[in-house]
Amino acid sequence: MKAPKILIMCIPFCFGIVFSFYYNDYTIQNTALYLTLLLFLVLLLLLPLRFRNTILFGIIAITTFCSLGFLNGSAHQSISTNPYFFHKKSPYFLVKIIEKPIQKKNSIKLIVEVLQNDSMAKQGQALLYLKNGDKSNMLNYGDWLLIKNKFQPIKPNGNPYEFDYARYLKIHNLYHQSFLKTQEWKLYARAKPSLFGRILKIRNYFEKLIDNSTLFPKNKSIAKALFLGEKEALDKDILRSFSSAGAMHVLAVSGLHVGIIMLILTSLLKPIKRLKHGNIVYTALIISGVWLYALLTGGSPSVIRSALMFSFIIFNVGLERESSVYQSILISAFLILIFDPFALFKVGFQLSYLAVLGIVFLQPRIYRLWYIQNKSLDYLWQITAVSIAAQIATFPLGLYYFHQFPSLFFISNIIVIPLAFILLFLGFFYFSLHLITPIKLLLEEILNFLFYVLSQSMAFIEQIPNAIAWGISISWQETMTIYFCIISLIFALKNKHFPALLASMIGVIILISLSLIEKQQISNENKCIVYNLKNDFAMDVFFGNKNYFISTNSLSQNESKLLFNVKHNWYHYRGDASPYQNIRIDTLSNPVFKTNQKTWQIINHKISTLRATDYLVLISKQYIPKESIDFWKREKCTVILHPNLSRKMKKWIQLNMPENLTYDMAKQGAFSKSF
Repeated sequence: MKAPKILIMCIPFCFGIVFSFYYNDYTIQNTALYLTLLLFLVLLLLLPLRFRNTILFGIIAITTFCSLGFLNGSAHQSISTNPYFFHKKSPYFLVKIIEKPIQKKNSIKLIVEVLQNDSMAKQGQALLYLKNGDKSNMLNYGDWLLIKNKFQPIKPNGNPYEFDYARYLKIHNLYHQSFLKTQEWKLYARAKPSLFGRILKIRNYFEKLIDNSTLFPKNKSIAKALFLGEKEALDKDILRSFSSAGAMHVLAVSGLHVGIIMLILTSLLKPIKRLKHGNIVYTALIISGVWLYALLTGGSPSVIRSALMFSFIIFNVGLERESSVYQSILISAFLILIFDPFALFKVGFQLSYLAVLGIVFLQPRIYRLWYIQNKSLDYLWQITAVSIAAQIATFPLGLYYFHQFPSLFFISNIIVIPLAFILLFLGFFYFSLHLITPIKLLLEEILNFLFYVLSQSMAFIEQIPNAIAWGISISWQETMTIYFCIISLIFALKNKHFPALLASMIGVIILISLSLIEKQQISNENKCIVYNLKNDFAMDVFFGNKNYFISTNSLSQNESKLLFNVKHNWYHYRGDASPYQNIRIDTLSNPVFKTNQKTWQIINHKISTLRATDYLVLISKQYIPKESIDFWKREKCTVILHPNLSRKMKKWIQLNMPENLTYDMAKQGAFSKSF
């Protein structure tokens, strides 16, 4: 099977996007623009000639698409445009809400487009956080706000191996944020009628319908996630059990849901194919139904991506050529990258396309390994084959991003996929017939039972020993090596090609070697890390793969904060989700400890006795007298200023201490020192 021609364009185009993400510069942009125009003219000259089949033509074509990818990526970064809003100092901005407001515990999160700064037109998007209240709760998609505040750059915390939220926002073209008090903003104008606004109103109506139903509270949150892609209300226990069982994909409207809708429509509309021009009508109706579902569920990027991908597959399925399916998948990816080049860095984009490619290529081959006459058992085997194919294609990325592997994914998918099919089918009828009260109540009873079965099944699988392998930390080099081994092995088995099998075995040896080298490096490394956390304190003292974790009691009980800020570092050093030893700083007063020849002190209470130390972590909000600062200066003590300190306190210390002896974590990130 020949590689699809679109692949020749996609690969250099993607390289160009990656380059633009990390090296966006005006000089490089201009060079890429002129290079693209020049190479495009050369291509036009060579196109009618025999040079089309030469290596020179291939090199020029690849360079052209690489330059186009770079220019496309650069053009989508609003921060590089001249009228970008942050370049001006005026605090008055006119902004428009461009996504549905998200309700947080103490605030409303808004993604806005900046329209004006004073009276000048501006460009760019930003994050706004408004204090919860009646005024902010009334805001909707499309509303215009007049705000008075300054935007701040979004900076990473700098915690080792932490999820880089600043990079995540950069991928979504967000570079600045602002926290507004109630008096710092006002509603300028209500949203004008728009298609997406009407879609959100329909979605909000469905959400209220679920809220006012007789479903149990936990079932309401699962219903919102499954039917509408609304995950904000999901209970932490539900998230944990579904994640541990390897069934998180069922709680987010994405490829699985769009695929189920496609299967439902293909089954219901199959008789149309018998009519004259039936294939055209059949294809058009299925594509229309898929897009209607995508829009009704809020039109999230994952749904739009899946709808576009399945649309191309449906469009070309009549050709009955295996290569056409791959061509359709790659064309849909190429189109997405044209309109949203940094989708390439989104985990959902990567997992979606890898899963689909894995299912299309591997599922038929896995399924043919075992012939089962019983129809029911054969159906379960089909689902298992789909699960195995998707898992083979995606598990290296799962290890890289999430540091876990659901060992019983094939069991959970046997349960969740049929249940998701039934629930979506019933959900369609529920939303369609909810005005008929008896039918509505009957469907709610059935949904309550099925949601209960779904959640209890996942909770049961979670309780099975070793249902999930936690704390697996791999580098991007190891991730690419695993994919190399998988591709080489598949190629060797498909074509009975011994060199490919040998290459796969060499890849495994390289992978083992990388892992052993990393473990050896970790065992020889001793390090102190003070994590950059607001409202909490955390510090790790590593002796190889053993760590003493010093933290506040509130942090130790906050599992989500630990996972976000700290545990990924434990996965790297220990391969474990818990520390070697816990130490609660709440019960200690200004503790002192030694690491080899260096002395550390954590100031968490009023200073009563001054000690000569090498590193001093200041987290106490008590006033620091000048005598203490002078003493630290004489002793050449490095003072680490925790983010919890007030600005006045930091300024007071920085004015009286040399710059080389102070470390401001709020600006410089987490503090790390090897010993």
